[in-house]
Amino acid sequence: MAKSGVVLPLEVGLLRICAQGLVPRMLSSDVVGVVEHLLAMQGQQVSAFPHALLVRSRGTTGRDVAAAFEQGVLVRHRPMRGTVHITHARDFHWMRMALKSEYSSWDQKHYDHLGINEHVTNQAVEVARQAIRERNGAIFRKELFTTWSTNLSTSHLDLKDMRRWCQWLMFRLAHDGQLIEGPMRANQHLFIDASVLPAADSPESGFRLTTDSKDNGRREIARRYIYGHGPVGIDDLSWWAGITKTAAADYLEKALEADTSLSRYQIEEDRLIPAKATTDVKERKRLLYMRRDLPDLLAGQRKEAQELMFLPSFDELYVGYSNRTCLTDSAGDDLICPSHNGMFRPLIISEGKLIGVRPVAQGLQWLAKPPKRLADKTERLVQDTLIRVNG
Repeated sequence: MAKSGVVLPLEVGLLRICAQGLVPRMLSSDVVGVVEHLLAMQGQQVSAFPHALLVRSRGTTGRDVAAAFEQGVLVRHRPMRGTVHITHARDFHWMRMALKSEYSSWDQKHYDHLGINEHVTNQAVEVARQAIRERNGAIFRKELFTTWSTNLSTSHLDLKDMRRWCQWLMFRLAHDGQLIEGPMRANQHLFIDASVLPAADSPESGFRLTTDSKDNGRREIARRYIYGHGPVGIDDLSWWAGITKTAAADYLEKALEADTSLSRYQIEEDRLIPAKATTDVKERKRLLYMRRDLPDLLAGQRKEAQELMFLPSFDELYVGYSNRTCLTDSAGDDLICPSHNGMFRPLIISEGKLIGVRPVAQGLQWLAKPPKRLADKTERLVQDTLIRVNG
């Protein structure tokens, strides 16, 4: 059961499938459109997120994903929760400022312990930018770490601490908006100078944000989250954006004030019906927010939303929510992440529910043994998808 205690009906899962662009009518024309629609999508596993982009776009291949990063349109960073996500380049700076304008106590503890202060980071920025220029605008992580180790004062470190020191230095410069991951090479992303990306308060920014408008930025994040992920609740936004539940409740309501195409709903006999705003804490946690047109979209695409789907590990349909009970139960959670270590397996979904997983190099694994016809169809879908992803 979800932490909120609310078990979501299948209808919520089918609506989420539509909202996330996993049905024909909602497919994007290109991979960039997918990211713009979702605002940010999980990018922790470099081999997985191209799959997530391709199943939500029409006629695209792995080459299109690589090209979007090569051209500097898509970037990879940690805009929220410290977890790696993919966003449009113009959304990097304003999202960073809205959600992570200050260092967390956890981060600051590590910076203090490792001697990573403002003086060190200023030097690291200059060294990194010089190295990036010398390599035509992008540098491998290993080369970046070697450059820092060679050119910065590291006499206070044991050799075994060097990589960890460089890693936390990398985190701080990304947090400060100095470095970001861009072009893809050899199944990894190279680092580029983030100062070339649209500034948060520039006309080119995905949302114009000034130092005194962080509240507006968080409202926009809630609005975009509802639009691309709904139906969602307070716990979902809190989890996804890494903000408190109190803040999540506030920004969900502010998002509705800013966008009349969105509304709040409540579950009644496995259906979603319009709901009024409430200040009751327990009742607010039961509210769901989504696009007003989503029920009609599902009505026209119900068969397609129930089709067999092969989704990658860390897919937003699972990791984009705190409450996933419309998709699977605890047995499914265990199948997706048997070690409970945050390493999720690729998903097999049918009729809007999880029916199995497909770990890399391990083959299909099922919640319950399916008919041979469905198993064969799934295997064909997996192979066809992998050909497209690698093409």
